[in-house]
Amino acid sequence: VLQIGGMTTYDQVAAAPEVRANCQALAEAADSIGDAQIRNWQTIGDLVAYRDLARDLPAIALALEATFHTVGVSGNHTMSAEKLLQMAVQAQWKAQEIVSSIDFPACVPGTGTVYQSFRHPASTYAICGVAALVEPSADQVSVAKCRVAVTGALSYPIRLPKVEAALEGKAPTAENIEAAAKLAAEDAIAAQADREGLTLVSDLYASTEYRTHLIGVLTKRTLTEATQRANFLA
Repeated sequence: VLQIGGMTTYDQVAAAPEVRANCQALAEAADSIGDAQIRNWQTIGDLVAYRDLARDLPAIALALEATFHTVGVSGNHTMSAEKLLQMAVQAQWKAQEIVSSIDFPACVPGTGTVYQSFRHPASTYAICGVAALVEPSADQVSVAKCRVAVTGALSYPIRLPKVEAALEGKAPTAENIEAAAKLAAEDAIAAQADREGLTLVSDLYASTEYRTHLIGVLTKRTLTEATQRANFLA
Protein backbone atom coordinates (compact mmCIF):
# COMPACT_ATOMS: atom_id res chain seq x y z
CA VAL A 1 0.00 0.00 0.00
CA LEU A 2 1.17 3.51 -0.85
CA GLN A 3 0.00 5.69 2.06
CA ILE A 4 0.00 9.48 1.70
CA GLY A 5 -0.62 11.76 4.66
CA GLY A 6 -3.49 14.21 4.40
CA MET A 7 -1.20 17.27 4.74
CA THR A 8 1.05 16.24 1.84
CA THR A 9 1.06 18.95 -0.85
CA TYR A 10 0.29 18.28 -4.49
CA ASP A 11 3.88 19.14 -5.41
CA GLN A 12 5.23 16.60 -2.91
CA VAL A 13 2.86 13.97 -4.32
CA ALA A 14 3.88 14.69 -7.91
CA ALA A 15 7.62 14.62 -7.13
CA ALA A 16 7.73 11.55 -4.84
CA PRO A 17 9.63 8.66 -6.48
CA GLU A 18 7.29 6.16 -4.75
CA VAL A 19 4.27 7.78 -6.41
CA ARG A 20 5.86 7.98 -9.84
CA ALA A 21 6.96 4.35 -9.65
CA ASN A 22 3.68 2.90 -8.38
CA CYS A 23 0.86 5.34 -9.25
CA GLN A 24 1.87 7.22 -12.39
CA ALA A 25 -1.65 8.54 -12.93
CA LEU A 26 -1.64 10.09 -9.46
CA ALA A 27 1.65 11.89 -10.15
CA GLU A 28 0.31 13.15 -13.48
CA ALA A 29 -2.88 14.49 -11.94
CA ALA A 30 -1.13 16.18 -9.01
CA ASP A 31 1.38 17.81 -11.36
CA SER A 32 -1.38 19.24 -13.58
CA ILE A 33 -3.41 21.04 -10.90
CA GLY A 34 -3.35 24.83 -10.96
CA ASP A 35 0.04 26.52 -10.96
CA ALA A 36 3.24 26.08 -8.96
CA GLN A 37 1.99 28.25 -6.09
CA ILE A 38 -1.21 26.21 -5.68
CA ARG A 39 0.64 22.90 -5.90
CA ASN A 40 3.01 24.01 -3.13
CA TRP A 41 0.34 24.88 -0.55
CA GLN A 42 -2.75 22.84 -1.42
CA THR A 43 -2.79 19.42 0.27
CA ILE A 44 -4.12 16.08 -0.89
CA GLY A 45 -6.49 15.91 2.07
CA ASP A 46 -8.25 19.02 0.74
CA LEU A 47 -9.65 17.16 -2.26
CA VAL A 48 -13.01 16.66 -0.53
CA ALA A 49 -12.77 19.46 2.02
CA TYR A 50 -14.76 22.11 0.17
CA ARG A 51 -17.21 19.95 -1.80
CA ASP A 52 -15.56 21.29 -4.96
CA LEU A 53 -15.40 17.80 -6.41
CA ALA A 54 -14.92 18.78 -10.05
CA ARG A 55 -11.21 18.24 -9.56
CA ASP A 56 -8.59 15.81 -10.72
CA LEU A 57 -7.63 13.75 -7.69
CA PRO A 58 -11.06 12.30 -6.81
CA ALA A 59 -11.09 10.57 -10.20
CA ILE A 60 -7.70 9.07 -9.42
CA ALA A 61 -8.93 7.90 -6.03
CA LEU A 62 -11.86 6.12 -7.71
CA ALA A 63 -9.87 4.52 -10.54
CA LEU A 64 -7.10 3.33 -8.21
CA GLU A 65 -9.62 2.26 -5.54
CA ALA A 66 -8.10 4.33 -2.78
CA THR A 67 -9.09 4.03 0.88
CA PHE A 68 -9.48 7.10 3.10
CA HIS A 69 -8.59 7.21 6.77
CA THR A 70 -10.42 9.93 8.67
CA VAL A 71 -10.58 11.28 12.21
CA GLY A 72 -13.92 12.63 13.38
CA VAL A 73 -15.97 13.53 16.41
CA SER A 74 -17.06 9.90 16.69
CA GLY A 75 -13.57 8.44 16.32
CA ASN A 76 -11.41 7.01 13.53
CA HIS A 77 -12.96 5.71 10.32
CA THR A 78 -11.83 3.95 7.17
CA MET A 79 -13.89 4.12 4.00
CA SER A 80 -13.57 3.66 0.27
CA ALA A 81 -13.14 6.62 -2.05
CA GLU A 82 -16.58 6.00 -3.55
CA LYS A 83 -18.28 6.06 -0.15
CA LEU A 84 -16.47 9.19 1.00
CA LEU A 85 -17.24 11.07 -2.22
CA GLN A 86 -20.90 10.12 -1.99
CA MET A 87 -21.00 11.44 1.59
CA ALA A 88 -19.31 14.67 0.59
CA VAL A 89 -21.98 15.62 -1.97
CA GLN A 90 -24.92 15.04 0.35
CA ALA A 91 -26.64 18.30 1.21
CA GLN A 92 -27.02 17.38 4.87
CA TRP A 93 -23.40 16.23 5.26
CA LYS A 94 -21.54 18.10 7.99
CA ALA A 95 -17.79 18.67 7.99
CA GLN A 96 -17.01 16.50 11.00
CA GLU A 97 -14.27 14.37 9.45
CA ILE A 98 -10.61 15.19 8.87
CA VAL A 99 -8.75 13.16 6.25
CA SER A 100 -5.63 11.87 7.99
CA SER A 101 -4.26 9.72 5.15
CA ILE A 102 -5.11 8.02 1.87
CA ASP A 103 -4.07 4.48 0.94
CA PHE A 104 -3.51 3.57 -2.70
CA PRO A 105 -3.33 -0.23 -3.17
CA ALA A 106 -0.20 -1.57 -4.82
CA CYS A 107 -0.85 -2.28 -8.48
CA VAL A 108 -0.10 -5.70 -9.93
CA PRO A 109 3.29 -5.48 -11.71
CA GLY A 110 2.80 -4.47 -15.32
CA THR A 111 -0.37 -2.45 -14.67
CA GLY A 112 -0.77 0.79 -16.61
CA THR A 113 -2.37 3.89 -15.08
CA VAL A 114 -3.06 7.21 -16.83
CA TYR A 115 -4.77 10.53 -16.20
CA GLN A 116 -5.63 13.00 -18.95
CA SER A 117 -7.77 16.10 -18.88
CA PHE A 118 -9.03 18.93 -21.05
CA ARG A 119 -8.50 22.09 -19.04
CA HIS A 120 -9.86 25.61 -19.17
CA PRO A 121 -6.89 27.83 -20.07
CA ALA A 122 -7.73 30.54 -17.49
CA SER A 123 -8.94 28.65 -14.43
CA THR A 124 -6.97 25.45 -15.21
CA TYR A 125 -9.94 23.45 -13.90
CA ALA A 126 -10.62 20.23 -15.76
CA ILE A 127 -13.61 20.69 -18.07
CA CYS A 128 -13.34 16.93 -18.33
CA GLY A 129 -10.76 14.53 -16.94
CA VAL A 130 -10.50 10.74 -17.12
CA ALA A 131 -8.39 8.36 -15.05
CA ALA A 132 -7.81 4.78 -16.21
CA LEU A 133 -6.19 1.63 -14.84
CA VAL A 134 -5.51 -1.41 -17.03
CA GLU A 135 -4.16 -4.60 -15.45
CA PRO A 136 -3.00 -7.43 -17.73
CA SER A 137 -3.92 -11.05 -17.17
CA ALA A 138 -1.33 -13.55 -15.97
CA ASP A 139 -0.58 -14.57 -19.55
CA GLN A 140 -0.36 -10.89 -20.61
CA VAL A 141 -2.85 -11.43 -23.41
CA SER A 142 -6.10 -9.98 -22.11
CA VAL A 143 -7.28 -7.32 -19.64
CA ALA A 144 -7.80 -8.79 -16.17
CA LYS A 145 -8.97 -5.56 -14.57
CA CYS A 146 -10.07 -2.19 -15.92
CA ARG A 147 -11.05 0.88 -13.93
CA VAL A 148 -12.18 4.18 -15.45
CA ALA A 149 -13.35 7.32 -13.65
CA VAL A 150 -14.45 10.71 -14.98
CA THR A 151 -14.37 14.13 -13.34
CA GLY A 152 -15.23 17.69 -14.32
CA ALA A 153 -17.96 16.79 -16.80
CA LEU A 154 -20.39 15.84 -14.06
CA SER A 155 -21.38 17.43 -10.77
CA TYR A 156 -19.11 14.93 -9.01
CA PRO A 157 -16.67 12.20 -10.12
CA ILE A 158 -17.93 8.69 -10.91
CA ARG A 159 -16.64 5.41 -12.27
CA LEU A 160 -17.80 4.12 -15.65
CA PRO A 161 -18.72 0.45 -15.01
CA LYS A 162 -19.99 -0.29 -18.52
CA VAL A 163 -16.69 0.81 -20.01
CA GLU A 164 -14.77 -1.30 -17.49
CA ALA A 165 -16.86 -4.42 -18.14
CA ALA A 166 -16.58 -3.98 -21.91
CA LEU A 167 -12.79 -4.30 -21.82
CA GLU A 168 -12.24 -6.85 -19.05
CA GLY A 169 -11.52 -10.33 -20.34
CA LYS A 170 -10.69 -9.08 -23.82
CA ALA A 171 -7.49 -8.38 -25.68
CA PRO A 172 -6.58 -4.67 -25.53
CA THR A 173 -6.86 -4.14 -29.28
CA ALA A 174 -7.66 -0.77 -30.80
CA GLU A 175 -11.07 -2.09 -31.82
CA ASN A 176 -11.95 -3.31 -28.31
CA ILE A 177 -10.75 -0.06 -26.75
CA GLU A 178 -12.82 1.99 -29.18
CA ALA A 179 -15.90 -0.15 -28.52
CA ALA A 180 -15.48 0.29 -24.76
CA ALA A 181 -14.91 4.04 -25.07
CA LYS A 182 -18.13 4.45 -27.05
CA LEU A 183 -20.00 3.38 -23.92
CA ALA A 184 -18.49 6.17 -21.80
CA ALA A 185 -21.04 8.87 -22.62
CA GLU A 186 -23.89 6.36 -22.26
CA ASP A 187 -22.49 5.35 -18.87
CA ALA A 188 -22.38 8.95 -17.65
CA ILE A 189 -25.88 9.78 -18.90
CA ALA A 190 -27.37 6.63 -17.35
CA ALA A 191 -25.72 7.35 -14.00
CA GLN A 192 -27.75 10.54 -13.62
CA ALA A 193 -30.92 8.51 -13.16
CA ASP A 194 -29.37 6.30 -10.49
CA ARG A 195 -27.45 8.81 -8.35
CA GLU A 196 -28.85 11.63 -6.30
CA GLY A 197 -27.58 15.07 -7.27
CA LEU A 198 -25.59 13.84 -10.27
CA THR A 199 -25.92 15.90 -13.44
CA LEU A 200 -23.87 16.60 -16.53
CA VAL A 201 -22.44 20.11 -16.19
CA SER A 202 -23.27 22.98 -18.52
CA ASP A 203 -21.72 26.40 -17.85
CA LEU A 204 -19.84 29.25 -19.50
CA TYR A 205 -16.83 26.99 -19.93
CA ALA A 206 -18.51 24.24 -21.94
CA SER A 207 -21.93 22.88 -22.78
CA THR A 208 -23.32 19.53 -21.69
CA GLU A 209 -23.00 18.25 -25.26
CA TYR A 210 -19.35 19.23 -25.47
CA ARG A 211 -18.49 17.66 -22.12
CA THR A 212 -20.32 14.48 -23.11
CA HIS A 213 -18.23 14.34 -26.27
CA LEU A 214 -15.04 14.85 -24.24
CA ILE A 215 -15.89 11.93 -21.96
CA GLY A 216 -15.74 9.54 -24.91
CA VAL A 217 -12.63 11.10 -26.44
CA LEU A 218 -10.62 11.12 -23.21
CA THR A 219 -11.76 7.63 -22.25
CA LYS A 220 -10.37 6.29 -25.52
CA ARG A 221 -7.11 8.19 -25.08
CA THR A 222 -6.52 7.11 -21.48
CA LEU A 223 -7.37 3.46 -22.16
CA THR A 224 -5.02 3.47 -25.14
CA GLU A 225 -2.19 5.03 -23.13
CA ALA A 226 -2.78 2.78 -20.10
CA THR A 227 -2.63 -0.27 -22.38
CA GLN A 228 0.64 0.94 -23.88
CA ARG A 229 2.11 1.36 -20.39
CA ALA A 230 0.90 -2.06 -19.26
CA ASN A 231 2.95 -5.19 -19.96
CA PHE A 232 1.00 -6.96 -22.68
CA LEU A 233 2.51 -9.36 -25.15
CA ALA A 234 2.80 -7.79 -28.59
